[in-house]
Amino acid sequence: MTEPTHMRVAGRRSLRRPLMIAIPVLVVVALAAIAAFSASPATAHVSYGQPCDCHGPTRTPTVTVATSKKAVKAKATIKVTGRVLPGYAGLKARVQTSRNKTTWKTVKTVTLSATSTVSTVWKAPKVKGKYYVRLYYLGDDKYTAGASAAKLVTVK
Repeated sequence: MTEPTHMRVAGRRSLRRPLMIAIPVLVVVALAAIAAFSASPATAHVSYGQPCDCHGPTRTPTVTVATSKKAVKAKATIKVTGRVLPGYAGLKARVQTSRNKTTWKTVKTVTLSATSTVSTVWKAPKVKGKYYVRLYYLGDDKYTAGASAAKLVTVK
């Protein structure tokens, strides 16, 4: 004996409804997975396995600084030297000072030499106390900005 027509139609509808919901959900999940993998910050192309510069600055430079003295009299000058690696001749870096290692004031803007080093003179302020000196690299299209460790200079 065959089933009545109204039962067969109801059976087909019950299969169509889950498929009408499941297929769009699967498509959305697949598209989200593709977007998540392709939007991850890449520093190397999968096909080459080498770092690339096409995603903006992705590498952090190594920045160092040194001072010729750890203590100076007010208004005296000390030599400040530093290095940014890898370096680029002609790019800018800043010599900065701070009293609290939180707020930094640029005292000089210097240009990297061909050997990626800087050498300048800093005149100590007339206000006595502890000052921190650092070298801050501004960054470029390949390297993010970076700062050296702070060096303590006491002004007597």
